[in-house]
Amino acid sequence: MLPVLMLALAGCGSSSDTDTDDTVDNTCTPVTETVQYTTLPEITYADVEETLADHSSKATAQELQSSNVIISGEGFYPSLGACDGCDDYYALSVSAGDELDMELSTAQGMTTFIYLYENNDANSNTFVDSADSVKRLSYTVPTGVTDLYIYVYTTLTNAQTTGEYTLKITTPVEPETIEDTITSGCTAGLQGALTNAVNGSVVEGATLNLREGSGVKTGTVDYSVTSDAQGQYSFTDINAGEYTIEIVKAGYITHYLDIALADDKTAEKKFQLSPTLAEGEDLRLVMSWGAQPYILDSYLNGPNGSGGSFTVKYYERSGTGVSLDRDATNGYGPETMTFTQLNEGTYTYWINDYTNRSNSSSTALGVSGANVTVYDASGIVKQYKVPSGAGTKWNVLTITVNGSGGYTINDVNTLGNWSESP
Repeated sequence: MLPVLMLALAGCGSSSDTDTDDTVDNTCTPVTETVQYTTLPEITYADVEETLADHSSKATAQELQSSNVIISGEGFYPSLGACDGCDDYYALSVSAGDELDMELSTAQGMTTFIYLYENNDANSNTFVDSADSVKRLSYTVPTGVTDLYIYVYTTLTNAQTTGEYTLKITTPVEPETIEDTITSGCTAGLQGALTNAVNGSVVEGATLNLREGSGVKTGTVDYSVTSDAQGQYSFTDINAGEYTIEIVKAGYITHYLDIALADDKTAEKKFQLSPTLAEGEDLRLVMSWGAQPYILDSYLNGPNGSGGSFTVKYYERSGTGVSLDRDATNGYGPETMTFTQLNEGTYTYWINDYTNRSNSSSTALGVSGANVTVYDASGIVKQYKVPSGAGTKWNVLTITVNGSGGYTINDVNTLGNWSESP
């Protein structure tokens, strides 16, 4: 768990190269400043522990040690042992008022149900009853409930032997306001981590260079560090100001981003690096943001090459020649789409603020720090920053493809209201 703002306490002041009777003040004057940061829950991982009969009732439910967990399980074809293995029960200790977000991802060809049993009551809250997609549920624990049983029923609709599902349970975390005494007029810091934008793996051994000024991609490097085995990096005791960061790693497209570092603060920034596009890959779109909102979803509508159209989104992750490689649901991102085929016509790409979809006056998207980078085989083609203001839909760009396969990327970059249509 990493705070957005941390303290970087360092000496500052002036020095003299000549003899003088003047006293030089090498200290910083403390000031009291209220700062806000968000901590994210630590996610644990678990596999369903089962033969066909294990955990198939509340009495034998698998106990979860945390309300922030990702569980991998399997569904079975009904003819296998009367489908005892289709029933997976999980038990979680809860308290009244606890908020839980649940997301169930299933393989194609699976039918799924989720029920929530409160204590030992027979009454249940049905969340989803069928369809091939990603299902999401927000649930608040009512008064008097201390034990929550989560029943996942999965079956395959064809004669495959098994099919995997993933159940993610997280607890929303609100920003915590704290008061700290920090120093002013000193140095800044920058820290974070690097991951692969397509598969989420850590990126070790990448070189991160800082050059003073915005849009400075060549010339003298002012500061440089290397990511460690966990993909983490850290700049300390550097002059506050505006920088261009350059991230270089063999097998990845060199990444650039303008970043402003404030006095006496250590900023945290997570970077997602795009692997070099493989043979047959035409374009890649990578969207990332900050700790909040928890869920921003990327959408792409485009021509299917047969006179119709498709829309790629979190519950329909592939279209004609386009796939949603990664879908993020706990802040930061990335959300990554890769094109392996460009059809004649117009593609429309936009971002929806799922977290605040019911509040058209929300400004959370505009202050999320969201950005989109467009890559082709040559490297970065375009970069976009979300505009400020109210809105729950960020209309980012369109791509026009002609009959010869040539394309033009058209800037839109406006805010609107949440919609699953262009």
